[in-house]
Amino acid sequence: MTVRALEPWTDAAHGAAIDFSTTNVGTTAPTVAMTLMPSGNVGIGTNAPSSALDVVREGGGDIRLTNWSGVPHLLLRRARGSSAAPTAVINAQTLGVFQMAGYGTTGFSTARALMGANATEDWTDTAQGARLLFGVTPTGTVATQIYLVLNANGMLGIDMPLDVNGNPLPALDPLEVFGDIRVGTTGTNGCVKDFSGNALTGTCSSDLRLKKNITPFGAVLDGLTALQPVHYFWRADEFPDRHFGTGETAGLIAQDVEKVLPELVDTDKDGFKAINYSKLPLFTIQAVKELKSENDALKAEVDPLKQRVADLERRLNELLTALGRR
Repeated sequence: MTVRALEPWTDAAHGAAIDFSTTNVGTTAPTVAMTLMPSGNVGIGTNAPSSALDVVREGGGDIRLTNWSGVPHLLLRRARGSSAAPTAVINAQTLGVFQMAGYGTTGFSTARALMGANATEDWTDTAQGARLLFGVTPTGTVATQIYLVLNANGMLGIDMPLDVNGNPLPALDPLEVFGDIRVGTTGTNGCVKDFSGNALTGTCSSDLRLKKNITPFGAVLDGLTALQPVHYFWRADEFPDRHFGTGETAGLIAQDVEKVLPELVDTDKDGFKAINYSKLPLFTIQAVKELKSENDALKAEVDPLKQRVADLERRLNELLTALGRR
């Protein structure tokens, strides 16, 4: 262990660092393995650390935390003020960031991929809301973008637009994607399922060998034609927690549907009714089958009548022809 002067000493300036050296196996020349700077910075593999802990290793390396009796933790903590007089974190303040960077043509870049957290409210001892943010850098650019945000309420947003302060807007549902979604594999568009594993849309399993207790739909035509599509606006200002849109939209009224097709309606924990729109195409198919059946029956009645009319026209023409000859 040696003490190294960092400046020309005077009676008022004694800047120094401590170097800790070791000797590699099979050699006799000690090399500096760790350095403690007067700032408190510690360098491992470098004698000029530029951060609180600066680790440099030729040929790669890692930092390993092992706990034999519990779960190892790496904790990043943030406060305002000073160590002598700390103050609470405030809303939108960054709590900590894991950053990853690489070497370009002349030096190391700033962070090009990161995972960070920031506060979602002014913190107190009983209120400490926070969210996670994940950022990457698009190819051909040097501007890191936040593409994934896990909100304090568990809502996950992907590629969300930014607010006026440049922060990603929070997702309003458990999963919100600001853009397109692609699912499936080569040759299929995949299957989107409900919580029970039933098909909602897409290319979904439907093989007869996978099903049992199969029963056809009953008559639905009258119920389906009783439905009245409507235009409406949501009471968005009265139910802000539901995050309704403010523009005009179209759909059905759950109470009206429940009267004629109750199997399409569910009631949530708050007593509000919801419509399972994914089943409507199946009911439409059944209604078309019923219409075809009625059409076939009418056709069966009309065809003989058409034949009788044709016979009467033929006889009338024959009669008129005979009268014309006289």
